[in-house]
Amino acid sequence: MISKKYCSTILVLLIIGIGSLKAQENDQKIMVSTGFGYYDPLSYGPTGNIFYSKLSYRLPTDIFLGGGFATSTIFSEHQNSVFFNGERTYEQYYLYSVYFEKLFSLRNNKKHKLLISTGIVYEEVKYSRVDIISQLSNDGVTELQFIYNKSNSNANNLGTLLELNYYYEIVNNLDIGIQIKTHILIDIGFGGFIFAPNINLSL
Repeated sequence: MISKKYCSTILVLLIIGIGSLKAQENDQKIMVSTGFGYYDPLSYGPTGNIFYSKLSYRLPTDIFLGGGFATSTIFSEHQNSVFFNGERTYEQYYLYSVYFEKLFSLRNNKKHKLLISTGIVYEEVKYSRVDIISQLSNDGVTELQFIYNKSNSNANNLGTLLELNYYYEIVNNLDIGIQIKTHILIDIGFGGFIFAPNINLSL
């Protein structure tokens, strides 16, 4: 589990790193972003793709307040199974986020933008599968055990997020970019890594 002191250090370094950047000046009140890319739940297992969307509103302080949703399907294979070895199962991840964001321009060029975000994330995991295990009984006979596993709401998690977006304006108010994001969850510490191309629209 990541300590509060370590999390505070990350946030301080983030603030120091953006101190020299110039705030992005615009009249747009709303940003809508969507993307599709790579997701690693950092559970020492398989990885997959993720789709996400978010909507943010600019407050009078020039801080954007927003909400987002993301979903990912992570496939894995049966292991140590006599009849079903290699058959795929899956876990479905749902991520609900609240964002606090600040937009900056780079090199005095409004076409290059940097969006830095923090906030709260709630992670929900859904799965339903049968795990099949073979083992020897006391008399030496191979037996199969069918273990039914399903999602447990107690396994869901809450934490903070750190996100960095780079945008390049291709036409007026329409940007393409790259998102890098990680989650710091209460129970397990670092609990997810996202790298995704995205599209951002300012309204």
